[in-house]
Amino acid sequence: MKLAIIGDSHCIDPGGPEIEKGQQRHHFRDTLESQRRLCAAIREESPDLVLSAGDLVDWCSPANLAFACSFMNSMGVPWEMTPGNHDFNRADHSEQADAAALWQECGVATHNRVIEAEGVRLVLIDSHNSGLPDSTGSWLDTLCAQPGPMICLTHVPWSIPLLRDLILQRQPGRDLTKYVQSKAPDFYQQHAAGRFLYTFFGHLHFAAQTRLNGSRMNILPLSIEASDREYPEQGRFVMFDTSTLKLHWRHIS
Repeated sequence: MKLAIIGDSHCIDPGGPEIEKGQQRHHFRDTLESQRRLCAAIREESPDLVLSAGDLVDWCSPANLAFACSFMNSMGVPWEMTPGNHDFNRADHSEQADAAALWQECGVATHNRVIEAEGVRLVLIDSHNSGLPDSTGSWLDTLCAQPGPMICLTHVPWSIPLLRDLILQRQPGRDLTKYVQSKAPDFYQQHAAGRFLYTFFGHLHFAAQTRLNGSRMNILPLSIEASDREYPEQGRFVMFDTSTLKLHWRHIS
């Protein structure tokens, strides 16, 4: 089974009602050509499933959600997402209380879940608020009692020294209360260490790879290219083959 795994997309409906906010965020609003190239590259790779690591929209609104779903559907294959902070936040960055319900109305799940992919379990974990749902640890412990390889997709990186140091090396001054799972600081050691062959994160807008306890950890960059702002390694996504357990990076140009 071939998977396409994309990082942050920050979709904004160019015709949406929040005009002033769209103008402030025009570097993400004006990415239609970049989105077209991403869709074309993914169709060329012919994956069986597309996975988004979150921040599919720049803020949670009915217009942006409809626009993002149309964008993802245009890839022509099934897709799933794990939510990012922007997917659950309003334009003013406050949390949208009914965000999960709004996504559900669009037919998009945001809760913790497992997708079976020809012998590999894809574990999607909700970390949109730099924490995790209360039952996540026991749920994962139960999953790990079953044999077979697992791959994790979650938006915010684990709160571990390796990733905290990596983030600060790349982008000194980052507020780590926001950019790692600061509300679940012990989760990795208690429940996730050594359990995943690969883990994919979004959130940081740069690409990086590291390894710990036999697990390869990948931070995904923007998979679109911002219209007039440069982000490191932007315009890339990952192709992953569940039969070989190997990945390769693809640029959208």
